[in-house]
Amino acid sequence: MRLTGITTYIFDMDDTMYEEMQYVRAAMEHVAEYVEREHGIEKERIYLFCMDLMEEQGRGAIFDMMIEEFHLKESVEKLVEVYRDTRPSLTLYGDAEALLKEVERQGLKTGLITDGNAKVQKAKAEGLNLMNRIQSVVLTDAMGKKPDGSGYHKPDPEVYLKCLKELGANPEDAVYIGDNPAKDFIGARKLGMKTVQVCRNKGMFMDQMVKPGYEADMQVSLLTELL
Repeated sequence: MRLTGITTYIFDMDDTMYEEMQYVRAAMEHVAEYVEREHGIEKERIYLFCMDLMEEQGRGAIFDMMIEEFHLKESVEKLVEVYRDTRPSLTLYGDAEALLKEVERQGLKTGLITDGNAKVQKAKAEGLNLMNRIQSVVLTDAMGKKPDGSGYHKPDPEVYLKCLKELGANPEDAVYIGDNPAKDFIGARKLGMKTVQVCRNKGMFMDQMVKPGYEADMQVSLLTELL
């Protein structure tokens, strides 16, 4: 499967360029180390408790339950702060690295658009060395507020337009590559961008039903299929 006439590649990050659980595991380990240092509870116990709980019910109220389980005199807000202060070294998926290298070799334009806490998403991008390789990194959480007071996030057209403007690119010459059909593609398609969904054999959205109009123009199992 090939893309023709494309001069600009814009990527989602989490579970598109790398496995997001890499960051989650590193951040939970960071929290466990903090709890051991401040409260004397073995970090392995804390870490395994959190990861087991996450596997059972997702992230949810993990820190509330940890505080209750281990009788900690600690605030959830502090644990969230420690989690978000994590600065791990992360690794791109092999196929993402291969595609990015080829795009770089051809001298094409590159962008990244990612939702989520700006501090955390920037740490992820830095841990993946993407801040040095991607020409426009748009952290939607850092874009300020809309007139109605809400924040910007995908699929708001403004987030794609910001990236395109920073790159000096036209929508019709760009492709947006992501994994989440609920938000990644509909905004980009309305602007005239091409869209690609990567459907890996594991990931949060691999079995998600796609609402009409929200699907990508094409699907791949690995990003190297676009080479």
